[in-house]
Amino acid sequence: MGLIMRIIVKLLYGLFFMVCFTLLLILFTLHVQLPLAIAQIPLSGIVLNGMRLIIALWGMADTWQRGRGLPMRVFPPVQLVVTGICAWVAQPIYSGFVLLCLGVALFFGSATGTPLVALLVALGTTALVLGYERPYRLRTFGILPRPVFGLTRLLELLGRSLWPTGQWPREKQRFCHPEYEMARRPVAP
Repeated sequence: MGLIMRIIVKLLYGLFFMVCFTLLLILFTLHVQLPLAIAQIPLSGIVLNGMRLIIALWGMADTWQRGRGLPMRVFPPVQLVVTGICAWVAQPIYSGFVLLCLGVALFFGSATGTPLVALLVALGTTALVLGYERPYRLRTFGILPRPVFGLTRLLELLGRSLWPTGQWPREKQRFCHPEYEMARRPVAP
């Protein structure tokens, strides 16, 4: 298979995944009804979708320009991106997708979309990040980015604020940030 054909197949894979996954979410939301009353809050939905658009597009642009790759597993970046939006938000594209699901659900007042679909998408993206993205980044780049609003940074802040002396012991830092030691190891050639 030639180079052009491989690129076309990878692009079709990404497009197929985006379209099919979106259609499955829409069908799930339409056919599963929960006995809840959710208020329709269009302004919140618009604000969340605006934030999503900024976060996701900025993440895609950073991945393209700084990482020299596409934000798809079939065209991964060749450099780890730790600046721009990635310095602030862990996984900006996945975070933007979760905000999209929540924003659309709030905009339409969907009882299924707000508590169920947004939660399932958040759990699914978390599983994808922890099960695939994180090990891939550690294998490929040897380190992980530590964004301001990343889980490990927030856990460190919480631990320091709850610790009586204000100084957090080194072993607690390793517990909260498992890649703490791995991020400081030299990368094997």
